[in-house]
Amino acid sequence: MQKHQKQMIMNLFDQEQNYEEMDFERIEKQLSEIVEPYHSSQSCDLIALINRLIELEKKIIDKKGKNKNRIEAKILNSIEMAYDDLILDFEFDCENLDEALIANTKDQKLKRVHSTSLEIFNLIKLIFEFKMKKDNFSSKRKGHAVGLLCLLLTEYYIKEGFDIFRNALNSGRDHLLIQTLDELNSLITETEEELPKDLIQTLYQLIKKTKNRSVVVGCSNVLISIGEESEGSALMIIDDWKEKNYNY
Repeated sequence: MQKHQKQMIMNLFDQEQNYEEMDFERIEKQLSEIVEPYHSSQSCDLIALINRLIELEKKIIDKKGKNKNRIEAKILNSIEMAYDDLILDFEFDCENLDEALIANTKDQKLKRVHSTSLEIFNLIKLIFEFKMKKDNFSSKRKGHAVGLLCLLLTEYYIKEGFDIFRNALNSGRDHLLIQTLDELNSLITETEEELPKDLIQTLYQLIKKTKNRSVVVGCSNVLISIGEESEGSALMIIDDWKEKNYNY
């Protein structure tokens, strides 16, 4: 029995590595058809547009093919732009983003917005959970997801939101770290969001171990924004890092 179960697991593993090749030329045409009304300033149902883009991203995320990364970037950028435009027309009370909020919202337009917001958050979680060998778009995909998360957090309270930040800040990927720090700083500046103590400690740990000056500056900017450091003390942190890493 154990041998049979082991073989089943191995078969599943093999299936997970055999990613399907996809015709991304056809997908790009499909994407153009979806976003054309939005970019041409025609009358456009932004909620329907966003949900079609989400479904398209979910359809291609585990596929391989020529120009996949460029097309994924277009999809995620389009979701962010369309959602940013969508929320301009609504007022929010910074409530928990969950199924209960959707169920208890009587205004049908606002209910659709909440439902779409939850779909975006589910996509964000999918992106951070997704793993594929030789995925050279992983950090950039997660960077787009962090940008979407920050948009959501300007309007909602999301209990799991800081778990996404923890994941990104502990990734060890400089591109993702820098983008996450920039997005986090913008979020704090706009909303005066407070950071959990463990995330603050993560920022100090990053400063100690990174070899990338932009990461140090990004961490320092966030620490200034939350009032943890003054501009003067942050400059001292940067100078100390330079002395340690550049032997000034």
